[in-house]
Amino acid sequence: MCYLYDSITSPRLCINDISLPFGGLFDINGNWRRPHGSHRMGVDIDIATRVVNEQGQVVGDVDRRRLERLVWRYRGTLRDETNHYHIRF
Repeated sequence: MCYLYDSITSPRLCINDISLPFGGLFDINGNWRRPHGSHRMGVDIDIATRVVNEQGQVVGDVDRRRLERLVWRYRGTLRDETNHYHIRF
């Protein structure tokens, strides 16, 4: 889905957090606690609301409508969080 978004527009999506491929506890803080409880099943991803260019510089906002269409195309859900979109497939 990220590949499709990037192929449509030049700014790139930034992944904040993502599930492990087959689920399990994602030890983001090195303490084996659950900062992202829903990310344990291998179906969740957080996408930043900002996009970056090839040099990694923030250049604007994610086109939410385009992202929603791609998420729905793959039968996912999108929830708007403070600084990211939480997507579940």
